[in-house]
This record gives sequence, C-alpha cells and structure tokens, in this order.
Amino acid sequence: MQVWRVLIATKRSGQAHGIDEFLSHRRPGNLIVHCPLCPEPYFNVDGDWCAIPHFLRHLNQLQLTSDGNHQANRYSKNSDPLSISLFWRRAYYLLDSKFKEDLERLSGFASEKTTCTHLNAAEKQDRKKFKNMNITGIINIQCLHVFVKSTVDMHLGERFSLTDLAYYLALCEYTALNIDISETPLCHITSCDLILSYDIAFGYIRHLIERYKAVFPDMVKAVEPQTLTAELTHARDTYLQHKLRFQALCNIHKNQLESWNALDRGERTFRGNNEAVFDALIKVEESSSSTRGSNQTLSAKFINEGILIEIEQRELRAKSLLLKNHATATVAKEVEDDTRRLRKRLDDWRSQQRELMPQVRDHISSQTTNTLLSEETLFLPSDFEDSQRSTLLLGFLVTIKSDLHEGMAFDLINHIQQQVKALDALLAHKRVHCRGQDQTTRANSQIVCITAQRQLYIDHYNSNRNTLIRLGLPKANNNEESVG
Repeated sequence: MQVWRVLIATKRSGQAHGIDEFLSHRRPGNLIVHCPLCPEPYFNVDGDWCAIPHFLRHLNQLQLTSDGNHQANRYSKNSDPLSISLFWRRAYYLLDSKFKEDLERLSGFASEKTTCTHLNAAEKQDRKKFKNMNITGIINIQCLHVFVKSTVDMHLGERFSLTDLAYYLALCEYTALNIDISETPLCHITSCDLILSYDIAFGYIRHLIERYKAVFPDMVKAVEPQTLTAELTHARDTYLQHKLRFQALCNIHKNQLESWNALDRGERTFRGNNEAVFDALIKVEESSSSTRGSNQTLSAKFINEGILIEIEQRELRAKSLLLKNHATATVAKEVEDDTRRLRKRLDDWRSQQRELMPQVRDHISSQTTNTLLSEETLFLPSDFEDSQRSTLLLGFLVTIKSDLHEGMAFDLINHIQQQVKALDALLAHKRVHCRGQDQTTRANSQIVCITAQRQLYIDHYNSNRNTLIRLGLPKANNNEESVG
C-alpha cells in the first residue's frame, strides 16, 4: 500500500514525466498538491508582476494560516522499524532523521508563553492526556484556499519552535532549493504580499526574527516584514501604504468623487439599542435627582413602560385578527391570557400616569369605557399635537420618548433582518428536503408563523417611525421610507 501511494502521487504530480523541467521555481521532486490560486511569480502571475505599484501589490497576496490540531495524535506501539515513509521529504512531512535534527537545533530556545490570557491554550494542555503518545498532534500551514502547505508533528503540546519549522517548510515550497533567496527578487514575499494568520500571532512574532536567525538564516528576509514593531519607520511606512492605497482608490473612482463630495457630511450618531438608551437615561436622571423633582426621576421608566404597553397592544390586535380569521381554542386562550395580563399592566401604569402626568387626567376620563383594550389610547406625548404638548407642558417627556424610540428602531430593524433570514432558510429547506404531505404541512405551518412574526415586527417599526415623525424626527432622518 505504501508503494502504491507513492506511485500514484508521483504520477499525479507529473514527476514521472519530468515536470520539474517546466516548473523550475518549485522544489525539485515535490509531490504535494499545489494550490492553483496562490500567487507564484513566473507561473500564474503576469510577467510584469515586478512592476506592480507598491500600493497594489496586495492584489498578489499570499495568505497562509497556522494552527495546531491536538486530536491528530498517535499512541506509542510496537511497529516495524523498517516501515518508514517512502516519500523522502517530497510531500508534507520531513524525514524522521531530518525532523529530529531540526528539533535538536530548536531545543535551545526556551518555550515562550503568549501574553494573551485568553489565547494560552498551549500552556493549559494537561500533560497527563499525552501519556503513552509519541505524537500529541500536528501543526498545519495552509493557504486561504485550504490547501495544506506543510505539516509538523507535535510532542507535548504546541510550541513556537515547531510552528517556525512548519512555516519554514511552507516557504521553501515557493523557492527552488538551489537558489539563494538573498539574491533572488522574490518580491511576493513582503509585508504587503505575504500574510500569516495565527490565533496567537502577537505572541508568536515577538522573537520570530531571533529564532530564524539562529536556525533558519536563509529565510530571515522572507519573514522579517511580518514582525510588527513600534519603531517610527514602521509607522511611517504604514501611513504611506494607506495613503497610496487611498490615492489609488481616488484614481479608480475619480468620476464619482464630485457626486460623493456633494453628499451630506452631517454627523451620524449611533445611540445604541433601546436597552442602551434606557440605561443611559436612567443614569442621567439618577445623577440629577438632587436638582429635579422626585416624580421626574421616574420619567424614563414610565415612558419606557408605556412604549412596551403599546407594543403589547399591537401584538394583541394581531392575535385578535388571527382569532377572527382562524378561530381555534389555542388562539382564543392566548388572547384571553394576554388580555388579562395587559389589563393589569395598564392599570398599574395608569396609576403612575396620574402622578407624573396630572394634566392629562381629563383626556383619560373622556375615553369611553367600551373601548377595546388593544385600541385604548395611552395619551403619551406622541398622542398629542405639538401645540397641545406645549399647552400641557410635556416637553421634558418628548426628548425621553424620542431617544427611546430611536433606540428601539435599531432593535426592530435587527429583528426584521432575523425574521427574513429565518424565512429564507425555511423556504429553502422546504424546497430541498420536504417530501410528502406531512413534511410539507409542517413546513408550511412554520413558514406562516415566521411570516406573521415578520409582519408584526414591520408593523412595530412603521408605528415606531410614525411616532418619531409626530415627535419631530430630524430632517436628516426624515427621508427614511417605511418598511412594507
């Protein structure tokens, strides 16, 4: 079986037909599966790649990622000592003898610990679970397109020295072994064009250059741009790179600059969701409670409770309409329970309203007793015209209610997006997986439920928007259309 695998790999890679004669930039005799999308100068990159401007060289970027897998382990066992790999370092692994030699060179470096406390999985490995194992896992270097570049065995956990070795082997795949990298203009190996992603990268690259100078001096120039320093030179180069990229974008989109410059540049302030706005209002009122009346300190809680009651009224109207069109015992019970809970909540809120808004008592009394609970007017500031609010001295509540509705708008948009995604997923699931009447009926029931929930959130959003308009929505936001 081992011989068969080597023969198949040799045929597949073209080594049996002398492919190295045509692909001289790759390591001679290699049997790995190369990624066809990763940039390789003189092969799948245009011939003038050396002339690519510095601010555009990221378009030919080689992106690599490194990570350890502690599940790909191997227990110590009595095996045939003559059973060795026949690939002879032409694939992803080193020869055992070469690997042991590199380990001895790397053993001179003390194990480093990452400075990130939430990324120190390497230090938290329980050595007891490695008992009777001669390989405790592997470290892989892969490209962005999930093609493996190199693999190294781990012994007693993930160490930076092993990652160095795996990284070195991956970089060797992009240079011929008989070429001195210091004399070869491999400009694709630069800070712009080579990116190594690692979950503990900031701890890994701190002493990367020192380790490579001692063990892999031929690849120092390849990895040196990857190290981040706090020197002024790096800051200046970074600034120039961003400046050049910005200028490149301006040149590409220069025909649209005039129309973009004419757009409104007014500040767009994101206040946060309803909960964040409510917490901020409470903190402001608590800090100013010494200079304001005791009743006014409860205004934010009172207005927020009124908004929630309005939402429950709309939900009760939706359920009542569903009961009218599809009368079932379950829906009837839900309407009855919701009505009872809403009546108690509204009565408690009315008691607070008589204390905080005594000027609207006449309006509350004028409301007929036979008005449906879901249609009952709360007489909040948004229920009055601007002139009436001035007469009733409700100005201090208008700002609070506007802020809370603005925060709720973000919540409702998020809810609508989630319902739309759920509806799309259910429709796709029904189209692909549902077969037969029982599965189709169940899927249709879920779709109807999500559709009704989406429409309810849309109604909440439109009502919230209309309330903001009545309270004086800023002109900068008044051009937003309602959701249909």
